[in-house]
Amino acid sequence: MLLVYRKIKTPLGSMQAAISEGGLCRLLFPSEDANRWNLWFDRHFGRIPEIGESPLIDDVESQLNEFLAGKTRSFDVHLDLRGTDFQTTIWNRLLEIPYGATVTYGDIAFEMGISGGSRAIGGAVGSNPVPIIIPCHRVLGASGQLVGFAGGIDVKERLLELEGARIPFGS
Repeated sequence: MLLVYRKIKTPLGSMQAAISEGGLCRLLFPSEDANRWNLWFDRHFGRIPEIGESPLIDDVESQLNEFLAGKTRSFDVHLDLRGTDFQTTIWNRLLEIPYGATVTYGDIAFEMGISGGSRAIGGAVGSNPVPIIIPCHRVLGASGQLVGFAGGIDVKERLLELEGARIPFGS
């Protein structure tokens, strides 16, 4: 089974992108702990990906750089999402958040009928394996504050500013 990764260069720094036969399965921010990478692959694939080349990784790198340069607003990448049914439901919901828009964890919980479910939503959003592609940066805390982002709050703010999203004062 195909499972390869390589470092990709982006304006955010050197990220890691991994693909399986099903598509892009994991992106890692420069600031993320590499141990999380290994644990994630061990849990979902039972092995660690090998360093390798792939036209899909090249395409992901190109699309990320176009997005981060403001040249495109969406992605056309096959994804191989690995997670619980609840997590994949939340990740698919995140894909529906329009470019430049934001929602809160509570908004999603309310919409899904999960009373008091902001924490559960936050856990699923926080385990998003392909950030930016699945726009978890568009999810804010209860008062609109910038919280919880694997790439760092400064990167979240940068992504939202790129999209022209309204970011509350004092975030």
